[in-house]
Amino acid sequence: MWTAIGPAAATAARHASRALPLARLVVRPKTVIVAARPALRVSHQHHRGLATAGAPKKKTTAAKKKPAKKPAAKKPKKKVAAKKKKPAARPRKVLTPEEKVKLQIREARKAALLKQPARLPDNVWTVYVSQSTKGSKVGNEGIGATSAALSRSFKDISSLERQQLQATAEQNRLANLAAYKAWVESHTPEEIAAANNARNRLAKLTNKSHSRIADERQPKRPVSAYLCFVKAKWASNDYTGTPAPEVAKAIASEWKGLSGSERQGYEQEAKADLARYENEVKTVLNREIARSPSP
Repeated sequence: MWTAIGPAAATAARHASRALPLARLVVRPKTVIVAARPALRVSHQHHRGLATAGAPKKKTTAAKKKPAKKPAAKKPKKKVAAKKKKPAARPRKVLTPEEKVKLQIREARKAALLKQPARLPDNVWTVYVSQSTKGSKVGNEGIGATSAALSRSFKDISSLERQQLQATAEQNRLANLAAYKAWVESHTPEEIAAANNARNRLAKLTNKSHSRIADERQPKRPVSAYLCFVKAKWASNDYTGTPAPEVAKAIASEWKGLSGSERQGYEQEAKADLARYENEVKTVLNREIARSPSP
């Protein structure tokens, strides 16, 4: 029976084989039998192999491979919208003279600020009519008959009722003034000036007059040298007790008879007032006054 020998036994057997190359060693079972020298040559690597033949081999762990990076997804290219061709401009419609006038009226109405606050009745008669007809409808007799009946009944009211109506009318008058002022001041001075100009255009286009909007912020128009003279003459009390038409004629005649040096003071006063007006127009209305070129 052959068995594997350890390193020490192999070395001893190798030395013995060198002394007796042809000798044979007979050993009992479980001993090593060496037949010849070449058979006892065991390389160091083979010896290591014999010693570790029974040991389980260690599993060599292969180096973990890093997962390959996925290629970055390509961003879809933005589609460039094709430039739309502008439609060809339609030829402007040629307006007739009547259509031009209608267009001017519409534009003037937009700028005229015609929607003003509703006014309360502010005199005794209108307060009486308002209170007498409140919640009632005009009957079959018509507005004329209803007005006639109100007129007859109004004459028969007592003095106490008239005083109460007068007090209500005064309250309504003050309320109207406050509401009107608040409405005016809710617009800029430029808008009020434009509205008054639009009302002037409407009066020319429709032959219907519209009262100007009263705005204390508007620059007061300058006075002429003649008006400065008239103002001075009225303040002199030279025409006390004289009727106004006669005073106007006398002042006009006196103005015509003044010399250039006598008019100079009034003309200087008029120039100063014109400078005041121009400054107010620039600061309040934010515009310049177009002056006509001097001759």
